[in-house]
Amino acid sequence: MSDQIYKQIAQDILNLAPRIIKDLNSGFIQTKVDRLTHTVIQTVNTGVQDIVTDLDHNICKMYIEQIYSKYSKYLRIDSEEEDERMGTGDIVLRFDPIDGSKHFVTGVTEIASAVALSLNHQPVFAMVIDPFANHIYHAFKNGGAFLNGIRIVVNDKGISDDLSFLMYEAPNSKIFNIDSTRYTLHSQQLDLISQKAYRLRNKGLSSTSICLVADGSACAYIDFSASTKLYDVEAAILIAQEAGAIIITTKGEEIEQVQFDPNSDKKEILGNLVIANPKASKEITKLLG
Repeated sequence: MSDQIYKQIAQDILNLAPRIIKDLNSGFIQTKVDRLTHTVIQTVNTGVQDIVTDLDHNICKMYIEQIYSKYSKYLRIDSEEEDERMGTGDIVLRFDPIDGSKHFVTGVTEIASAVALSLNHQPVFAMVIDPFANHIYHAFKNGGAFLNGIRIVVNDKGISDDLSFLMYEAPNSKIFNIDSTRYTLHSQQLDLISQKAYRLRNKGLSSTSICLVADGSACAYIDFSASTKLYDVEAAILIAQEAGAIIITTKGEEIEQVQFDPNSDKKEILGNLVIANPKASKEITKLLG
């Protein structure tokens, strides 16, 4: 019964995508205008942050009213915000209404909205929305990956091939302050990759970076940040896997399911992930393993 239900839930989630795109676009324009028409920076930042927080909660409310209320006996909501978690069902609805909220606040046009359904601890459906590109990525477990309804697959490029882009997230001050040795290691690994790769690109957004691997725009994504949360990547990883990507750690260990810190309320990912096509995956493993 759960199999049939999650597919119905997934379809209802897909039907919400146009509304989410509209709300994110209008909210972004509002924050931009609010910021540009004020002169007191502290006041502007507070006002803009309020708009983003309200929009984040409004998208969550949309999922609760349109999805959870209809399927409450089957669902359990796992949101990044503790007060938005509810239900005891077998199907987990996990979402990040605005991935890239700091970008949203500062006017950087790199944001996304991501949602995943899991059954028996396995993701079975995923959707990632890039609102400014009007891109809706989705995938069903063992059902393929799609961009705006068109089937997508990873490319077959190596990291040094012509026009082969490698997406990455750089090591940051957070990891430096916690573990400077690990920061140094990842900085050295990034430098090694940069010497071999055709071009590196950092969007500062893991979900859509991974989706670019899925649709063949990039050969790989490497996360050196050590601050990624399950909410950021779960949906995108299923989409990439269904498009033919391989998931490994920066140590070269292939994994089927992403593991997170059970003691972290924000479900921070254990280790550093690499999502890549098979050829690029082998090359990255050889470089970093």
